[in-house]
Formats: sequence, structure tokens, C-alpha cells
Amino acid sequence: MNYTLDKKNLFQLSFSRRIKRPSYQNLNPFEFKQSELSFRRGNPFLQPEYSNSIQLRHSHNYRINTTLAFSHTTDIMLGQVTAGEGNEEFYTWLNLADQYNYSLNIAMPISITSWWSSFSSITAFHRENRGDFGEGRVVDETVNALNIYAQQTFKLPNDISMELSGFFNTPSIYGGNLRIATMW
Repeated sequence: MNYTLDKKNLFQLSFSRRIKRPSYQNLNPFEFKQSELSFRRGNPFLQPEYSNSIQLRHSHNYRINTTLAFSHTTDIMLGQVTAGEGNEEFYTWLNLADQYNYSLNIAMPISITSWWSSFSSITAFHRENRGDFGEGRVVDETVNALNIYAQQTFKLPNDISMELSGFFNTPSIYGGNLRIATMW
């Protein structure tokens, strides 16, 4: 749904329900050797993941765009490393029960001069991952994180342009159960 308050303020409310199905390799139960001690195998019982999300967006003067979002995903497909005999390890796929994600994003394109433009984005989010695989293997991960992105575009003579971009991510969780350190 879209609502135009005036010439400078546009609001949008959206809802989506999505399904992500496992790939053939994620379902294939046969073992594939990756190295001397590392193997990969699929899980034929892997279920598709379902995600419901709602977003409220606001655009001010087509320059400052703000998005407030919530999503709940069930049966998240995630990679899990388990120990085998000796020093062997197996990478396989499992379903994580729930993921809740709350986020706020602010994005701004800015024309600084006729030859220099910029795009900046900052996203703050709170993510909760929950799952119980039995035998003491419980996932209960919560993280508050921040992602910052900036891109500078320079127009040079002879229709040549140059771009410089960078990002910064605070520690986070990837794929339901993997902690990621700060990146830039």
C-alpha cells in the first residue's frame, strides 16, 4: 500500500510471505570429500524455510529513505559442522526453528557537486535465532548489529567515471549459528 502525504513525503506499507526451497545438493545424502578430513553431505529430510515480513517505508523528497522492518522465518536452512571419527568433520544442512529480525535502515543519495555524488546507508538490526537439535545442541543466539555503507561516484572528463565504496559491519550472526567478527 502506498500513501502520498504531500509532494515531499511518500509512505509505503508492504507484507510478503516467501518460501525458500532446499537445493538438490542440500538434500543429497551422499558424502562428498572436500579434503582429507572434511566431508559434505546433504540432508534428505531438510524442509523449506518460510518467511513472513512486514515493512514500513518513508521517502522524504526522494532523498532520505527510511525503512522499519520485521520478519519471522521458520525452518531456516543452515550449515552445521559435526565431528566424525578421529579428526574428520562433516558439513551438513539442518533446519533451525525460528529467526526473528527487527531492522531500521536509512539511505540517502546526495549530489555534492555536478561531478561528485554520494550514496550512504546505515542499518541497525536485532536478530534472534532459536533451535533445539537434541543431545544438548541448542541454538539460542541474539545479536544487535550495525552495517554502514558509503559509495562516492566521480564523473571525470571523456565520459569516464570512478567509484569508491566501503562498508563497516559490527559483529553479527550468519546462517543462524555462525558468529562473524567485525568486517570492513
